Amino acid sequence: MRRIGTGLTLIAAAVAIGLADQANPNLSGTWRIPSSVPLMGDPAELDITQTSDVLTIRRPNRQPETMTLRLDGQESRNQGAGPAAPIEMVSHAVWEGGKLVVTTTMTTPRGPITSTEAYSLNSDQLVVEARTPGSGPPGSHTATYVRYQPIPLSAPPVRSVEAGFTSLFNGKDLTGWKVGGPAAAFSAANGAIVGVGVAGAPCACAHLFYDGPVGNHQFRNFELRLDIAARYRANGGVFIMTEFQEQGFPAKGFEVQVNNTHSDHIRSGSLYHVVDLSYTPAADDEWYPMEIVANGNTIVITLKGREVVRWEQPSDWSGTWDFVGRRIAPGTIALQAHDRIREHPNQVAQLTPRRAIGALSISEGLNRTHPTLSLPL
Repeated sequence: MRRIGTGLTLIAAAVAIGLADQANPNLSGTWRIPSSVPLMGDPAELDITQTSDVLTIRRPNRQPETMTLRLDGQESRNQGAGPAAPIEMVSHAVWEGGKLVVTTTMTTPRGPITSTEAYSLNSDQLVVEARTPGSGPPGSHTATYVRYQPIPLSAPPVRSVEAGFTSLFNGKDLTGWKVGGPAAAFSAANGAIVGVGVAGAPCACAHLFYDGPVGNHQFRNFELRLDIAARYRANGGVFIMTEFQEQGFPAKGFEVQVNNTHSDHIRSGSLYHVVDLSYTPAADDEWYPMEIVANGNTIVITLKGREVVRWEQPSDWSGTWDFVGRRIAPGTIALQAHDRIREHPNQVAQLTPRRAIGALSISEGLNRTHPTLSLPL
C-alpha cells in the first residue's frame, strides 16, 4: 500500500506540473517596435492589459485606439472609424497553445473584411502574426515588439546667446508665443519648449507661433539655431516664414521636418515637400543642434554640423503641390507638435531651441559662422 500511495503521489505531481506549463501566457505590458525597424503598417506601440477573462489592447494613432476582447471564446464588439459612419468590428479571441488568435470581421460599405492576428511571447518579445485574406489587400506578415523600457531624456544643452543674436524664448514660459490648436499641446519645462500631440485635434497637430516684439515677428533673411530632441517615433517640425493660424497646417511658409523614425518617411532636416530626405543624422531620444539660414532666395539647413539641404527658390516657383503658400517671404517662426505616441504622459517631441536661449534666438548674422536662431534685427 505504501508503494502504491507513493506512485499515485508522483503521478499527481506530474499532472499538476503539466497543467502549470500549459497556462496561457500573460501578454500584459507596453510593447514597441524598435525605432531602428521600419514600420510596415503595424502600430508602433501596443499597450496590453490582460486579466483572466478580458484582454485590452491600446494602439495610439489607430482606429479604434482601444480594443477590448473577451477571452472566453464569446464575441467582442468594437467600433472603428469609417468614412461616413463608425464601422462595426466583431472579434473572437481563442487560445491555441501558447498563441492568442483573434479573428475580426469588419462590416464596410464594400462588404465584410475578415482578418486574423495571432499574439505570442518569444522570450522577452511579443510576436504578432497578421493575415488579411479576401476583400481588400490580402497578405500576411509578422511584427516583433520588445517590452518598453523608459529612456530618460537628458537636460537640453546649456548655451549662451551669441553677440548679435536675440533670444525668442525666456527659458521659463511661453511669453511671446501663441498656440494655434489645443493650448495643452505646448508648455515650458526645464528650460525647454515641450510639444505634445493632443488627441482629437484637427490634423492631429498643434503649432506654437512666435508672436513677440523681436523684428515684429516678421523674418525674411535670418539665421536660426535651436536644439531639438525627438522622442520615440515623434513627428514635429519647425516652420519658417509663416503666419498664425487658429488650427490646421500653416498654409504659408516652409516646414523643416523633425522626424527620425515616424511612419512618415520624410526625415528630420527635410524642407517638407520641397527637398525630402530619406535619411537623417539625428536619432530619437537625443538632443541635436539644428540651424536654418535664409538669405535671399536660398534656404540652408544643417543638422549636427552637417549641411543636409541647400535649396534656391526658382524664379517661376509657385509653391508645393499641397500648399501654394510655400514660398520665400517675410513671416514668423512656429514649432509643430504632430501625432501622438505615449512617452511620459503623452509626450511626442521636445522642440527646444537652446536652453540658455530658451528656445530660439535671432540675429541679423547672415555672415555668421555660428548662427543661432537668428533673425535680422
